[in-house]
Amino acid sequence: MVLAILAIWAYSYVRSNPEVLNAVMRVSLPSLAGLICLTLGIFLTNALMTKAVLSGYEKHLALREAFLLSAVTTAANYALPGRSGAGVRAVYLKKRLDFDFLDFATTLSGVLVLSIGVNGILGLLSVALLTVAGRGFDLWVAAAFGFAVLGAATIVVIPTSFAQRPAQGPKILARILNGWGRIRTTRGLTLRLVAIAFAQSMLMLVQTLVAFNAIGGPVAVIDSLFFTAAKGIALLATITPGALGVVEWLSVYMASHLSFSPEQAFAAQALMRTVTIGSALSMGSLAAVILGRTYGSRPWNTETC
Repeated sequence: MVLAILAIWAYSYVRSNPEVLNAVMRVSLPSLAGLICLTLGIFLTNALMTKAVLSGYEKHLALREAFLLSAVTTAANYALPGRSGAGVRAVYLKKRLDFDFLDFATTLSGVLVLSIGVNGILGLLSVALLTVAGRGFDLWVAAAFGFAVLGAATIVVIPTSFAQRPAQGPKILARILNGWGRIRTTRGLTLRLVAIAFAQSMLMLVQTLVAFNAIGGPVAVIDSLFFTAAKGIALLATITPGALGVVEWLSVYMASHLSFSPEQAFAAQALMRTVTIGSALSMGSLAAVILGRTYGSRPWNTETC
């Protein structure tokens, strides 16, 4: 229902602002190629994140395989209901590495917390820079950055150790929380994950700058940083496929407080969305075939490097 409402809003917005579609259609091939490369770079950071969290459980996945899995799961996020990519990844890792579903839930929640925290920090940095420059910004979005940093810091810093409960529900929750404690205390793992999340946000920042430049509306780095951080949190915190519609609405909303127009914001986001979906579906389909042929018949827990 939410996705349908947002889709209707997006369609109505484009109908009433035809310059949005015209701007996207005029994008040059070099700009398009650059956006595709940046999108593949984001896939790579997802692969590095998967490898890092698996290492905390002494499980190992080749970077090539992790990259292909990243492409497949991103495609699943768009092609299937909800955030189905996580389910696809969980099933694959269970088959390949006998990686327990509850342990996967732990790694997923840990990555989400750290990524939201990193985007929150970058968002607060953009707020500080905008303030120094005498520029305005949206207070609600700035508050969201603060809550993101506070929540992530609380979860990361406070030790978690819970006794196993006889009841199934509390027992599962305790195991997930204890698993996060294991990730947090693994030497250097948290810093590696934070570094990867930061690298991913930087790729998204460059992606935003390239997209705005491609549609003929160059944007300041400070505005792009604010825009990227807010979008990063929305991508992680929403349940619609790939946060479809939510990020587009947020882009138009933020434009009234930054140095670009709502039409430019929607056009840039539409361009990035088109490239991401196109790359995910094409690369994901090919990756699924390669994974099936190359790794499908291998036994569980095969060591690769």
